[in-house]
Amino acid sequence: MPSLNIGTLNIQSGVQTTKGYWQYPTTIWKYILPHAQSKFLRELSYFIDSRQIDIITFAEIDGGSFRTRYINQLKTLARATRLSHFKFFQTSTMLG
Repeated sequence: MPSLNIGTLNIQSGVQTTKGYWQYPTTIWKYILPHAQSKFLRELSYFIDSRQIDIITFAEIDGGSFRTRYINQLKTLARATRLSHFKFFQTSTMLG
């Protein structure tokens, strides 16, 4: 029987605070200033393909800002994986 693999990831815009909250003081600058993305995106695309994910959603993915050196992370991942379609939705959570 065919299966459909669905995933969801919060990638923190490539900041990579994966070992614990103690990393935040040493990586806080990555939330504002440009930093390298290629290794992170390459590893993430390998993860997506190795798990044979058919549909994936992302939280905190960057659509191409100063901090990612204007790299659209979603477009880059779509081109580097078996996933061929992508859609970027951005909503505001500001109240008031």
